[in-house]
Amino acid sequence: MIDEQWEEFASKWENIKDGNDRERWAKELEEDDSLKTWKELGRRQEQGYKWRHGLLMHTKLVEYEHYSDALVVPKEFRGQILKIAHDNGGHFSTDKTVKKIRKRFVWPGIVKDTQDYCASCRKCQSNSSYMPRRAPMVARLTEPFESVALDLVGPMEKGKGGNRYLLTCICLSSK
Repeated sequence: MIDEQWEEFASKWENIKDGNDRERWAKELEEDDSLKTWKELGRRQEQGYKWRHGLLMHTKLVEYEHYSDALVVPKEFRGQILKIAHDNGGHFSTDKTVKKIRKRFVWPGIVKDTQDYCASCRKCQSNSSYMPRRAPMVARLTEPFESVALDLVGPMEKGKGGNRYLLTCICLSSK
């Protein structure tokens, strides 16, 4: 189901090459300053970049077998691609999400954008088993009351003096 959703999405955006929404994509592409270098390479048809029907393409070797044209993505559409590739793609890791996107699309900073997107994904954060390492306790205390821990406990039922809170003090060197 998940791969079917991705394939449906990818084919929708692949249809841009055939005319659907091509004008909007081309307009965003021309206005996107982050693609300045790639657009110039496309004009000169260098390093695998080329313009085809108003769209910038990048030809690359895929899985050491054949060449594939990846559509260069303007900033306007990157969030949508990340959302569908990651959220609808099964909330996979950054590496798997990048690999999936790169099969059909490319843009500068794709890895960083994907890392940021995956790191900000609430579902991934709540399901993550990552636990930061705690700093070891290395304090060596020699004198009593050299270091103390204070804690305020309460509210509790009022005592004889009308107090509802209890201040505790523990000497960390003698416990």
